[in-house]
Amino acid sequence: MNRCQANVMILVLMGVTGLLSWAGLTDSHNWGGDAAAYIMQAASLTQGRPGDFVEINRYTVEHSSYPMGPVVYPWGFPFLLAPIYAAFGLNLAALKCAGVICFVLLIPVIWVGFRSAHAPAWRVGLICLFAVNPNLLAFLNQILSDIPFLLFSTLSVILIGRLVVERRGLISPAGDAVLLGACMAAAFFIRINGVLLPVALLSTQLFAQRRGRWRINVLPYAVFLGLFAVWRALLPAGEASYLTYLHALSPSMIYEHLIYYARLGADFFAGVPFHHFVYYIALALALVGAYRRRRSDFHAVVYILLTLGLYILWPSTQGLRFLFPVLPFALSFMLTGMEALAAHAPGRRSATAGRLAVHVFVAFILCSFCIQIDIDISTNLQAHRRAPLGPATQTSRNMFAYVRANAPEQSTVAFFRPRIMTMMTGRKSVMINHVRDLPRLSPGDYLCIYMSPYAFDQIEPEKCFALLEQNMFELQLHNDDFLVLRVTRKPH
Repeated sequence: MNRCQANVMILVLMGVTGLLSWAGLTDSHNWGGDAAAYIMQAASLTQGRPGDFVEINRYTVEHSSYPMGPVVYPWGFPFLLAPIYAAFGLNLAALKCAGVICFVLLIPVIWVGFRSAHAPAWRVGLICLFAVNPNLLAFLNQILSDIPFLLFSTLSVILIGRLVVERRGLISPAGDAVLLGACMAAAFFIRINGVLLPVALLSTQLFAQRRGRWRINVLPYAVFLGLFAVWRALLPAGEASYLTYLHALSPSMIYEHLIYYARLGADFFAGVPFHHFVYYIALALALVGAYRRRRSDFHAVVYILLTLGLYILWPSTQGLRFLFPVLPFALSFMLTGMEALAAHAPGRRSATAGRLAVHVFVAFILCSFCIQIDIDISTNLQAHRRAPLGPATQTSRNMFAYVRANAPEQSTVAFFRPRIMTMMTGRKSVMINHVRDLPRLSPGDYLCIYMSPYAFDQIEPEKCFALLEQNMFELQLHNDDFLVLRVTRKPH
């Protein structure tokens, strides 16, 4: 395949990926509060008042029944959202395009970055495992930082391999070092686990026994730290450290997380018949591929181990999205294991059978993905991109409109997703999930109860009705999904 053909192939794959991504987008969002925090951070940037967001979100974190997350997320993803927010406001479908763009840009990064590892046909297969994966495409409906981080972390690890292991420059020694440092910093600005990238770089430099001018070797770290210092100087930070989240760590939790993440990769193949069986075959092939490329891709192996180690120690689990950063390299190792199986089978007939088996295996996965994508997209378009749950349904909009129109600006609204309440109404909000925490509300404040069976982190509706009978609350709104109560006297 010549360069012109390769360029056409990449453009086609990017176009198909973008089209599939857009076709799967809804005009709503789920009840995830992290998305609301990111959007409000982006809005504060467009308004030039990031400190205002920190103040109102700190109130939510500190006055809820338990902290709903950090006071401030890294500002990188809000920076990506800010231009879209400035142009389209609170248009959820438009805001999701930040993730779509990063997902599409991942295609050329994989194509170029894995050139030395795979022939063109295998690289197309690797790209398709991402481009037509129904789970990744469905995730694009989440306004979260995972896909942008996947792009910049993948680019950073690829640059480490090219510049340190392969010793093939792109610009100049200094220019390459600055580029690598900037990419690592961009990943870190988006997600805090980007801090693993300099560790992976240092490990690779030591493994490769990288000699030369020490200034060039140190320059990526200097760029990384310099950009970090600028970021901290210009933008407010919410808390001293994420290390406070490790207080719940225990040997039993570590063991549970080991088992959890050992099995989690099967979710990548969800939609494929017998997907757990397919996953264990893929895992075995990936281990073979990682062993075969342990020297040429030492940097990728280290990054995978560092990432998994961090998540095993992290107290909470968040599903497949936590594995996104390692997927390009794990799947590449899987393809290498397939190539080894096809190339080293004894005898001509065995080699032919081996090649046929791996091609059928990949085709089986991709065909299963395509069938599931067709179902998902058809369902979405037939529903006119409307989601049955979330803050954009008609009952939700009616409730938020009522709160905006009736709750005083200085009042507090208790809701199971307080950051969404703040985003939609501009009112301070907290999460209260037990009657004993009701004294945090004052007369004139509001309590909003979600009547759906999917609700959580709130006081049971039955208890609220009992308190209503005791004249502690006054009923303000009651629709199919929500109960809005105004506090009439200080709860005890």
